[in-house]
Amino acid sequence: MARRYRVGLSFPGDLRDGLVSQVAQILALKFARNHTQDGREFVLYDRFHEDQFNQPGLSYELPNLYRDNCEVIAVFLCAEYASRHWCGLEWEKIKQLVADPAGRRRIYLIWYGPQEDTILEALGLDRKVDGFREFTQPAPPDVAEGI
Repeated sequence: MARRYRVGLSFPGDLRDGLVSQVAQILALKFARNHTQDGREFVLYDRFHEDQFNQPGLSYELPNLYRDNCEVIAVFLCAEYASRHWCGLEWEKIKQLVADPAGRRRIYLIWYGPQEDTILEALGLDRKVDGFREFTQPAPPDVAEGI
């Protein structure tokens, strides 16, 4: 099944204007080199697709965009992710993919900041069985390269 986006970025708004924005730009440049189109078309990031994100009923559409239209979903986990409404909506659909062996290969978990078991538990994750990439001081090119 062909998907509209190569990568979807799921993150709390606190990370938008720093790390996530820089990662999104790096990914867009990478995809632009491999295609004739603007690379932003291949990255599901709210600043690249404001028309898609500024609509009534977004809470119904957004989780499905991640689940059905992204080849890979990069999830920026942190304390804020576990407590944000929009992240919770996205995470419900992402968890469905984690439960499916084929779907879980589409998920790239990035842990940003100090790990706390209570945050992992709130997301239904367990550091003993769930793998994720950990960054304490992430360099955007390193994060983008991992994705």
